[in-house]
Amino acid sequence: ENNKEHIVRLANDSHVVGHMAYGFENYPLGATALDDCSIFFIDNKTLNELLLDSPTFAITMMHFYASELRKAEIRIKYISQMTVKEKVIYSLVYLIETFGLTKENMLDVEISRQEIAEIAGTTAEQVSREISVLTKEKIITTQKKRIIINSYKKLQEFVKTYFPYNAD
Repeated sequence: ENNKEHIVRLANDSHVVGHMAYGFENYPLGATALDDCSIFFIDNKTLNELLLDSPTFAITMMHFYASELRKAEIRIKYISQMTVKEKVIYSLVYLIETFGLTKENMLDVEISRQEIAEIAGTTAEQVSREISVLTKEKIITTQKKRIIINSYKKLQEFVKTYFPYNAD
């Protein structure tokens, strides 16, 4: 509606996406793949039948939805309390926890400053400023859209109070 993008969740191999649309004809969110991927789609009717036919599956899904809601509530709470620097660092840690690092300590996903801003809930300009500061502090190094993590431990230290859960 206001043409602002905001990334609310990241997913990796075997993660579930689109689950918040269950029960809706139309859902006002979308997904974008940052890399080649395979998607398995289950329509609402089939999912409903699975839930009705398998109590074990239904309970598993209830636990999954409860976990997703809890993580979303925590992210919303913390993002609203963070400084811009903390938001950018939190987003970098979240990206690392979701996609991992290569053996060269490079973030294992190519991502733009704008996309980091959409995760952090800030602007690309603010992300660029904070990335410059982190680069001067030798915590990270950048190569175009690639980010090399020189000290994951220092990044974690900056935002350790904001990660009381596994971020997947």
